[in-house]
Amino acid sequence: MIDILPRGEAGRLPWVHSIDLRLAYNYNFTKAAGVQLTFDVFNLVNFQQITARDPAYTLNQVDPVTNGKGLSAAQASDPEMPVNKNPNYRHATAFSSTSCISIRPEGNVLVMAKQLTLNLRGRAGSLLLTAGLSFVAIGCEQPAPKCNITQSMETGGNFAAKYTLKKGSATGTPECKTLPGEVLYFGTFYQRNGDDTPNYDAVTVGIQPESTLGPLANAEGAMVKPDPKDKPYASGAFDSAEPEGDDFCVVSELSPARVRLPVAPAWDMPDPEDETAPPIPQPEQSDLDLKYEFGNVRVYMTAGSPGRQITADLTYTRREKASNIDCSARFSVSALFPATPCGVDELGAPSGKPADNDQACRDNPIFIDDAVECDPDLHLCVLAKPVPSLR
Repeated sequence: MIDILPRGEAGRLPWVHSIDLRLAYNYNFTKAAGVQLTFDVFNLVNFQQITARDPAYTLNQVDPVTNGKGLSAAQASDPEMPVNKNPNYRHATAFSSTSCISIRPEGNVLVMAKQLTLNLRGRAGSLLLTAGLSFVAIGCEQPAPKCNITQSMETGGNFAAKYTLKKGSATGTPECKTLPGEVLYFGTFYQRNGDDTPNYDAVTVGIQPESTLGPLANAEGAMVKPDPKDKPYASGAFDSAEPEGDDFCVVSELSPARVRLPVAPAWDMPDPEDETAPPIPQPEQSDLDLKYEFGNVRVYMTAGSPGRQITADLTYTRREKASNIDCSARFSVSALFPATPCGVDELGAPSGKPADNDQACRDNPIFIDDAVECDPDLHLCVLAKPVPSLR
């Protein structure tokens, strides 16, 4: 994504104010040992303010606005395409923390330099004791995160997805069972309240497989339209607003992602880098019926890993009459954000030893907490263990 306006020209966030209170009491048992009891109240007057807004004016590809004009002057990069305003634009997406109280004992008592000797009557000898105290603190717990999926302004929610074939599930011609995985584009969309404000407790998840993009783009160039009843992305709502007890947010049911296209004739594509260059011939594309049925999508959601690891079930079906392809297979899916290339050079050719490529993924600071490896077929950093795949 790009900035349509220079940073800051679309408004600024309000000031955030907070009054905190602390009371502390120290008690020393000896010169070397003591305890401190603290009583903290954070955000004493429970002042809450907006700390983040949705900055995406539109999800269409548009050109930057120049000459001091406002967002209403935004134009799509393709003059024939409309600029559809994102209904969530500038709506609040995060707020400052509410009031909370923390009671915390700090320190401990260890009598180690001088052992305490207790003489017991009626018994010979002595009992040596090393005394220690331990405490349980009552503190401000971090609020449970809302169910969501990690995305970035630059790349969106591009996940490196690895497909593992379920034994005995492949039927028909062999093309389906060899599918290693791909990039999956995840997006989240807030359902609307009656006053058209976003409902942050009702989030819909969208999943578009990368393999749907190429056929649709080719069909558009060949002036062929897909079946209007289909959508190239799956969608479904989180079962609950917050993670379950195992730290997973679940989408049990989703509509299928499907693309149905007739045969696309050959056509000439203008050179995208040089308008004066000869056009690039595009071959005829076979008819296509491609369907992804996702289910039991589970998003690992913690403060340390907020919606970056996903597991799911997938039934994949592909039919091409002209190419005699008719197959189906079921897979287990593990997906990691962001999709990061590995094991290829600058031109995209395979390079490096497998062990070196695995280490390159592990050394990437993006995956500092993730157990990852380089998939030799996808050439992407993928999860090395079942979700949650953590070091």
